[in-house]
Amino acid sequence: MEKPSNRDMKSLSDMPKPIIIIEIIGIILLVIAYLYINQYMTSPQWLGTYTGQLTLVVLGVICMIPPAIHIVWRAIYRLTFLGIDHKSTNSKKKKENNEE
Repeated sequence: MEKPSNRDMKSLSDMPKPIIIIEIIGIILLVIAYLYINQYMTSPQWLGTYTGQLTLVVLGVICMIPPAIHIVWRAIYRLTFLGIDHKSTNSKKKKENNEE
């Protein structure tokens, strides 16, 4: 039985903990920005300005970029049409060796 490679990600729970924490921080920042922009919460003076609210949105989006890159990187590794799927090449080599 083959040992699964480190790049195989079967679920999102296989993500490293720092990336999950960064994702949660980004979600919290975006929710807080939404609440401040729609005035569901009273904001401090500096956060009541357009610049302060825009800063919260930009920081939230920036915090969500590394997890997105991580998920895409793990997904691309498994795609066969890019020619980087190691399982299909290994099975082709075995078939060729058996035929010879």
